[in-house]
Amino acid sequence: MNTFVMNVNRELSIREITWRDLAKDTGISERTMANWRYLGHSPKLADAVSICRYLAISLDEFCGLDPVSRNERVMELCQHLRSAPPEVVASIRTLLGIVG
Repeated sequence: MNTFVMNVNRELSIREITWRDLAKDTGISERTMANWRYLGHSPKLADAVSICRYLAISLDEFCGLDPVSRNERVMELCQHLRSAPPEVVASIRTLLGIVG
């Protein structure tokens, strides 16, 4: 069983949702899901994203990426931004659409 299927099984079990319900609610065919479950096929990225949205879990978390390390990277970027020259900060604020 591939990691994707194991992760889906875990999340469905926690939420007491069946594969059939998942297929119906996401619009992904049961046949496609059977290919993942029994033939070891990998899902399309769009299908994985749909499932994560349905389960209200980030793709990072679903794939086992550590959200703490992502937050640490964000904090590091903020730290660099604080020490950046004012014109760089202004350019970044403009790029991000931050007013004020």
